[in-house]
Amino acid sequence: MTTEGLTLAAMLPAAPGSTLADAVGAAARGGADAVIVQLGGAGDRSAQLPFELADFETGADPVVPLVSGDDLATIAAACREHALALVVSVSDDEGLRVALDAQPMALHVPPAALGDLVFIATAATGRAVWLDTAMANVDEVAEAVAAVQKAGGQPSLLHGLVTVAGPPEEQNLNALATLRDRFDVPVGWAARDVAPALAVAAVALGASVLVVTFAASGEGFDAAALGQLKADAGLVARALGDGAKRVQPSEWPARDRLHRSLVARVPIARGEALTADMLATARPGLGLKPRLIDAILGRRAALDVPAGTVLTLGMLQ
Repeated sequence: MTTEGLTLAAMLPAAPGSTLADAVGAAARGGADAVIVQLGGAGDRSAQLPFELADFETGADPVVPLVSGDDLATIAAACREHALALVVSVSDDEGLRVALDAQPMALHVPPAALGDLVFIATAATGRAVWLDTAMANVDEVAEAVAAVQKAGGQPSLLHGLVTVAGPPEEQNLNALATLRDRFDVPVGWAARDVAPALAVAAVALGASVLVVTFAASGEGFDAAALGQLKADAGLVARALGDGAKRVQPSEWPARDRLHRSLVARVPIARGEALTADMLATARPGLGLKPRLIDAILGRRAALDVPAGTVLTLGMLQ
């Protein structure tokens, strides 16, 4: 986690390891704190359907596997060179074995694998796990969180819409607060669209992780866009504060200058009891506060007080 309390993770496109190693450097120049690479496995391949389901369109495989574990080792070395954390996205035991050789900071479980609780328990044993909750309801999320925690893992929850260029009304950013409050774990925003406004809004709603698609050119955030997002989201993260309402350090000079104090409306002689018609308010706010007027009415002046003088406690008997 960065000093701003925000981790910006660049999701790299599927490509050979040498190409992605160059992308790691570009992501670092853009201000990323971590990169995510996706490993395909047996779970990402489509099975043969029974004849009664033959009309269902399976579509293309959603993830293109890296060529070999050597590719991942190359990417891990690039992450170390650029001081970036490595997160590996895995969906089954085949990918997990390759991923663990790279010693990632965390494992990412993609939306399609969120319901595979046996795999999640294996992957989560004593490890940090980012659970991508797209396409899931809150009960399914609860089962996955329980599986991670039972295995001694540390879950974080990513919220987002799996549909690319999804309708704004389906983004449901307020679910970030729902997930954080119900499960008391870090939450993040998985941005599959290049929509900086949504990412910054997610930070304002409590996201401590931003996962964005990254590409040196073409679809995704490039280094320049990533840098701007880092600056904007970092500003929001710093500005959130702890929620306690109090006077801030920079406000004290203005507060003392602009707040009002109780002042003598007329000359007040030593020994004279204070009445409401003797008092008024005026700047600065260095004397007795107007809200204390009921507490001082009837008290006597300890000295002669000229009209227009700010009252202090030392002037009263």
